[in-house]
Amino acid sequence: MLLLTSVLLTVLLITIVAYLWHVRKAYDYFTKLNIPGPPPTLFFGNFLDVIKSRRLSLNIYQWTKKYGRIFGYYEGHTPILVISDPDVLQDVFIKSFSNFHSRRLFPLADPNAKGVNMITALGVRWKRQRFVINPTFSSAKLKQMTPLIHQSVRVLMEKMSEESNRNQPFDISAYFKRFTMDTIWSCGFGIETDMQNNIKNPYLVYSQQMFGDKSHLRLFAVLTIFITELRTLWRTLHISVGQLKHWLRHHIPITKAFIEENPATWILSQARQMIKKQQEIGRTSRVDLLQLMLESASNEEYIQDGLANNANNEETDIEPPLVRKLTKHEIASNVFLFMIAGYETTSTALSYISYVLATHPNEQLKLQHHIDSYFDPENEDQMPSYDTIAQMDYLDMFIRETLRMYPIAPIVINRQSTETFVSRMWVLFQWAHVSLLTSIIYILMLICGVLSIHIHSILNDLKQNVIRWHGFHLEQDHETVWECVLLWWK
Repeated sequence: MLLLTSVLLTVLLITIVAYLWHVRKAYDYFTKLNIPGPPPTLFFGNFLDVIKSRRLSLNIYQWTKKYGRIFGYYEGHTPILVISDPDVLQDVFIKSFSNFHSRRLFPLADPNAKGVNMITALGVRWKRQRFVINPTFSSAKLKQMTPLIHQSVRVLMEKMSEESNRNQPFDISAYFKRFTMDTIWSCGFGIETDMQNNIKNPYLVYSQQMFGDKSHLRLFAVLTIFITELRTLWRTLHISVGQLKHWLRHHIPITKAFIEENPATWILSQARQMIKKQQEIGRTSRVDLLQLMLESASNEEYIQDGLANNANNEETDIEPPLVRKLTKHEIASNVFLFMIAGYETTSTALSYISYVLATHPNEQLKLQHHIDSYFDPENEDQMPSYDTIAQMDYLDMFIRETLRMYPIAPIVINRQSTETFVSRMWVLFQWAHVSLLTSIIYILMLICGVLSIHIHSILNDLKQNVIRWHGFHLEQDHETVWECVLLWWK
């Protein structure tokens, strides 16, 4: 028995040493390419700095000031290339989009799973889903949703009036979160949740928990970053833990007292029930995202998409046709995506806008006069139409400038090439010219340094972070900045 234990310990020790040696060699990647960057720590890479600051975007911003507009860092032993050069980003996001259409894979995501959405899907699978879902955001569809948005706005304004009458400070972001969720569920899925009046609504509660610290998702995500070779194991454990919690709570009621429901599992479960109910009801006259996806629903469990996105058949030079369908698993996953993504980003943007208005009263007054000019003085209570809002150019400038100052979810702006890129990019560092074969980026993850571009980019040449609504139209000659902020919605 003692001999067996000794053998096992020896094998374990050898395995650990061999793995650490493998990790150590990975840190030579950027050094061999003469790409600068912060020095990594064995096993952790540069991720300890991220954990300390709790804001990857802030670390990237600080590293950019120190190492330049193109540098590399490591998450665990995974090399990440950060680019804050607008010309290079334009090449990646626009000119070479066919090579860089795929986003960086979320640590626990499986691109081959049945239930992928537009964020986790790759290749033709992503293209097919976007093709089906994209018409929801056409001007015609948005105009039809305007009355539903107005209804949510009226409730929000009633809440603001109540708080104003109390004449006490309050947290406006909480109201924006409820307003956002109310609007998403009403316009997107045809469900009246009344979250603005019912703060204990389970959809709202579980959505908030998705961004909380109690979720075991964080643990498995970190493990995947540090020991990426065991990605499949961590993903399986993550899914199993969530399913086990869900099963125990629903089959052994006493466990509800000490086992919390996994928010992602609960939301996906509700999405499947909602889809089933909607299919039983059949087609309705209401226009929303769920109805549009159900019209393209397939009875198949999995749709075979064939070749990768934008990859043509070498013999016929013809791209394979898209299957204009979604499986029920993909529909449920996209319901989950739009609820979570829209909840946090929109409410945060509204909070920043409120902050800027409160801290810049002169601009607030100017914007108010601009909006009032589009209202009929004799009928001020009438809600503006979609076309009227689209004409408010100064309002559009205000929102865009706020997003420049306070970009939402900047780390989401990332790419990974899915094909070998044969051309060369010449990148000018402060001290040398470095030739990068873009096939390098096929191996690397690529992140856009949004904060650096928005604050210190040569495009706007700002010396300090100040408000410049009046000069906004002069900054749109190069649209890469706005692509970086808004491209992930597409």
